[in-house]
Amino acid sequence: VKKSRSLVRGMMAPSNISKRDHSIEKLQQNLTKIIATDFICWIPFLFICALHSFDVVDATFLYALSSIIILPVNSVINPIIYDDLISKRTIVFKKFMRQKWQ
Repeated sequence: VKKSRSLVRGMMAPSNISKRDHSIEKLQQNLTKIIATDFICWIPFLFICALHSFDVVDATFLYALSSIIILPVNSVINPIIYDDLISKRTIVFKKFMRQKWQ
């Protein structure tokens, strides 16, 4: 029981709370980046598709342009953002595993 109380106290220490808050804030920033890049790359394409569907514009040439330039940009940006998220988590996990097995 004493060990669990000290563990709980250690978890509630101000330094751990601020680290947790910083971690959550960083995760929110990265998710915002992912959503923003997806929005920026896909909304113009979807808008053009909608205009073409309602016969407002003839967007046949824009489909090729979008599929060759705009959408691949999203495919390049997302792994970079995800890699940043994953690599940091991997480092923390490796440190945890090393400490656990030593």
